Amino acid sequence: MSEEAKKPQFWNYPPPKQGPDVPSVNTAAPNPVLRGYPLAVAAWIVASSSLVSNIFWKNAQFDKLKEVKELDAYDPRYDPTVIPITAPSDAKPVSLNHLAAPKPRQSPQQHYSSGDYVSLYQANKLTPSDVVEILIPLISKEPEGEHSIAFLQCRADLVREAARASTRRYQEGKPLGPLDGVPVAVKDEVDLKGYKRTLGSVMDFTNKVGETAWCVKQWEDAGAIVIGKTNMHEIGLDTTNNNPTTGTPLNPHNPSHYCGGSSGGSAYSVSSGLVPIALGSDGGGSIRIPSSLCGIYGLKPTHGRVSGHPTRDLGNSVGVYGPMASNLDDLRLGYRVMAKPDPSQALGSMFPDPLQQVRRISASASASGSGDDDGAASASGSGEKKKKYLGICTPWLSRADPAVRALVDRAISHYTQTRNYTAVEIALPYLVENQKSHALTILSEIGSHFSSSSSSSSSSSASSSPTPHPIDQLSHPNRLLLHLTTRHATAAHFLAAQRLRSLSMQHLAYLWDRYPGMIIVSPTLPAVGMRVKDPKRDVGRRSYGVSDGDASLRSMEYVFLANWTGAPAVSAPVGYLREGAGREGGEGAVPVGIMGMGEWGSEEALMDWVEEGWGWGWGWIATLKESRSRSPGREGQGVRLPKGREGAWVDVLTSMAA
Repeated sequence: MSEEAKKPQFWNYPPPKQGPDVPSVNTAAPNPVLRGYPLAVAAWIVASSSLVSNIFWKNAQFDKLKEVKELDAYDPRYDPTVIPITAPSDAKPVSLNHLAAPKPRQSPQQHYSSGDYVSLYQANKLTPSDVVEILIPLISKEPEGEHSIAFLQCRADLVREAARASTRRYQEGKPLGPLDGVPVAVKDEVDLKGYKRTLGSVMDFTNKVGETAWCVKQWEDAGAIVIGKTNMHEIGLDTTNNNPTTGTPLNPHNPSHYCGGSSGGSAYSVSSGLVPIALGSDGGGSIRIPSSLCGIYGLKPTHGRVSGHPTRDLGNSVGVYGPMASNLDDLRLGYRVMAKPDPSQALGSMFPDPLQQVRRISASASASGSGDDDGAASASGSGEKKKKYLGICTPWLSRADPAVRALVDRAISHYTQTRNYTAVEIALPYLVENQKSHALTILSEIGSHFSSSSSSSSSSSASSSPTPHPIDQLSHPNRLLLHLTTRHATAAHFLAAQRLRSLSMQHLAYLWDRYPGMIIVSPTLPAVGMRVKDPKRDVGRRSYGVSDGDASLRSMEYVFLANWTGAPAVSAPVGYLREGAGREGGEGAVPVGIMGMGEWGSEEALMDWVEEGWGWGWGWIATLKESRSRSPGREGQGVRLPKGREGAWVDVLTSMAA
């Protein structure tokens, strides 16, 4: 078979074209950090004065997007959806009850997996009803449970109903599969029958259809028990999960740091041990950033692959839904079930069903990379070994803090020296301009849902007083952002941004044509943690929130590109660092993540790549095998539970046994 015939086929694939070789320099002036009353005043002035708001706008340098000379050679690309095409097959998708359950944890230093729950259910040592009776008081809002800050709603009646149904199935010997009875949490980004959709705000965005989002419905149909809707950064418009309206969950590993956002409540619920799997959404790193900061795994799928229908997307050309999990097996399981193609979606229904691509694997072979020094065979069933590439953009990586960069460099060395990967130097043109284009696009798309005539965004009120503009019902940081964008962003700005998106996608296509299957490697975040700078003023329902545009952009340094181009990306733990000290591990250390971005449709290959990291001491093996004499966290290594004086670990299963 020719090399050309072996190449994967796609629909809507961008024509491969090398981008210009230009330096990427950020010349924007620093933005002010606003908090407290000055933030409220600034938000009001920006909404009221075009003169003042224009100063903020000019400082952001969005106008410079129209000055990129090469853009005239590119047509605008408004939708980054690229769909892999598989050969027609009569093979049916693997049924749920043929999927191997994730392995139970092998060390008390590990999080529980869904396999721990299932094994206890099958042994009649525990029932799903037992589990939810432990969880409900912990996350309940009335009265407030110990971990209720991570949740916005918990419908105890619906949770108990689902648990009773699962318990009956186990008693009858008819469980639905490896997700049956497993507690999961769902971000308030999606519609969930019986729950409001508030997007972490005072407003009501609930779909009038009243149905559950497709991706969550797949989990429920597999027997998973949704225990509630998780807290999030208001309307998903920043990366800290600081929410002055609903409260701010803090990092389970170190409460002087944020969880990250906007899927912070979901990350907290997994990291703290409440659930092994949660749903997040990702329009600018909102799955990967909190996953990195909370020491868990997060997958941002290919754009359009996972359906949230009938949920109305706010950032429709950059946002996706995806799984967050305590371990890689559960990340795979959550993704494979939720990504079943939705027949109601014209484009989404064209994606291959992950369960059709997956071979029937036994529990002992589910970690297909074990024992194979050259890496795992892909889920498509091809055992053929191919040359494996890691894409390294050195100028981009150099923007990370030295300690973060050192952890990632150590991981890259592991892959090249022991896992048969070849590191290749790549160029990524116009990174600064692309990030500005991504920011402009997501702000414009979200802002379009908050026009004065937007009835779906208005909160209900029995009062006869005039309803405020929808934007003015949001917190002060978001008022500032959206008033600024809706006042000054023009069609010319938006068009220039989409031309730049086209340039970037074509350049990535060129790179993947040159280096088939290449995974572009970077840190998930460039810095160590996200410290709460002023706890008294920044955190709490009575605060005004925080506006720190420079910190927000820096946190998205590496994650934005996957959203912007529609490519899949995964974040996995790579170590622990103490902020400012540049040293690994120790008390007060926070997790650090490594990220891989792959070609469109390569979710399984990305998770295979993460799995190949198992077996080396940078992050996982010291804990899983318990074969090392040193403390797993002492040198920044080993997946750790958020225990200790400041940890927020919930040992659900042990507490029940007691």
